[in-house]
Amino acid sequence: MEKELANMLDSKLVEYMDGIEKVLVKYAPKAVDLALVVMKIEAATYLALGAILIIAAMLIFILWKIIDKRMVKSNHYGYKESDGRVAIAVIMFFTVTGLFIGGMINLLNIWYWIGLFNPEIYAIYKFVLN
Repeated sequence: MEKELANMLDSKLVEYMDGIEKVLVKYAPKAVDLALVVMKIEAATYLALGAILIIAAMLIFILWKIIDKRMVKSNHYGYKESDGRVAIAVIMFFTVTGLFIGGMINLLNIWYWIGLFNPEIYAIYKFVLN
């Protein structure tokens, strides 16, 4: 009785393993290709984010300089010599600097560039080294 049960379980296990093998052989290459495309998209997303942050920093800086120039020219509410102008300058400095540094961190990260042009190595970095 026990031998029959063991043989039946063994045959079922072999049957399930054969089914799993067929599925893996059929879909594993597609899954690997999909994973590599996902790695490439992830790297491109971080690089695009870096570029967007730097562009945002430049646009905010330019807009701030234009507004500041117009406010100084009109001297609205004594803006030219006000403490508010200094406070705005400090806030804008930290905002623009933070955006620029964040963008440069993403753009200068070598692993994102590797992920864009060689996603296999990037996948190894992501899954093995992290």
